[in-house]
Amino acid sequence: MENKILSVENLSYRIGSHWILRDVSFSISRKEFVGIIGPNGAGKTTLIKAIVGDLEGYSGKIVV
Repeated sequence: MENKILSVENLSYRIGSHWILRDVSFSISRKEFVGIIGPNGAGKTTLIKAIVGDLEGYSGKIVV
């Protein structure tokens, strides 16, 4: 049985020439506790929007 509940591979998103996310990769397994931290404008909300399906136009792979 696969233990991963979320896998993000090479996720990238940009607006014009400004990169919001570039080549983000990680996975989360069952029973892991994960936090997303960073300064304002680091792409935290954009990452969450991509994961939940509220963002179009990104490249990479997201498997939930």
